[in-house]
Amino acid sequence: MRIILATACFWLGACAAPAEQDSAEQDTQASLQSAAFETESSETMPDTPPEPEKPAKKPDQPIFRETPEGIAGLPASDGKTFSSLDEYLAHLEVKGHTDRPFWERMKDGRYRWNTGRGMQFTEPKYATRDELLEKYGFSE
Repeated sequence: MRIILATACFWLGACAAPAEQDSAEQDTQASLQSAAFETESSETMPDTPPEPEKPAKKPDQPIFRETPEGIAGLPASDGKTFSSLDEYLAHLEVKGHTDRPFWERMKDGRYRWNTGRGMQFTEPKYATRDELLEKYGFSE
């Protein structure tokens, strides 16, 4: 056992200790690298970098789009189209069973944004039915 341990220590020590370079050789390499960098940077790089093009700002667009079948493109809709707010909220509540956020109806008629296990770390959000109708583009 001692032989194996001594051999392992020897090999680890040999691998961990890099070969030392002569200080004169290190100085020569450092000066060559800095000279190459200075030459390269002065020839190819301009004084100031060009500014990147800024994309044109798009007007605020709703997250949804109206179709003949209903409202499409809603968050967490999984590609489905919904004809009413109640249908969409029911879909979100079913997905809430798999720990996805949904609007939960409270006794006073308001809705609370239920985020599942992470609720204890965030400030609760509340909305009225009218606010949700406006937010998701449904009409009564």
